[in-house]
Amino acid sequence: MTENEGQALTQANPNEDPSTLMDGTRYEILRHAEDLFGHYGFKKTSMADIAERAKMSPGNLYRYYRNKQAIGVAVVDAFFRQSEAAMEGMMMQGEGPEERIRLMFTTGVRLIVGEMARTPKIMELVEFMTTDDAAYASLQRHIQWKREKLEKELKRGMETGRFDDLPLQETTVNMMHATKAFQVPQSLNAWREPETILPEFDGVLDLIMKAIRARA
Repeated sequence: MTENEGQALTQANPNEDPSTLMDGTRYEILRHAEDLFGHYGFKKTSMADIAERAKMSPGNLYRYYRNKQAIGVAVVDAFFRQSEAAMEGMMMQGEGPEERIRLMFTTGVRLIVGEMARTPKIMELVEFMTTDDAAYASLQRHIQWKREKLEKELKRGMETGRFDDLPLQETTVNMMHATKAFQVPQSLNAWREPETILPEFDGVLDLIMKAIRARA
């Protein structure tokens, strides 16, 4: 077992007990599958490979997941849920709507950037996520989760006078679009200088916040 196996399923919230998210066997399967997908690619990884890494027979593996695609969906969904737990936890530390919005976005981007650096073949799983209906549905649910969190904080900011009184839903959608390049692995993968991603994202957030802050 390598040192990094299963890291992404736990790095978002290392204090989270995996058994609260899924039973132990499924957790073991997914953390080994994610490691194989990230290092060898989704296409080259077989059910037999996953079974061998998880130290079980292929027949036993099929008792838990009907095929590799189902495992891929479960890996994606687990990463999203752990990311949401991490973002939620960081937001709780924010003192106001603006800080909570920044913490939500930057935590999510850091997790994506970290996962891409840790697992060079992860883009194959990203490609699968956009072509498989179940995986895409998980992605859309995650985007909706972030949108609802953002809208809630924008509403708080407007009600307390921190933000201008702007059309709430329209502002939420526009902010999601304005930050999309930093939340999509495909665009991050093409970044000319990856080490500038987070500083440049901070700059974008500065511009957005300046635009929506209430005028004195």
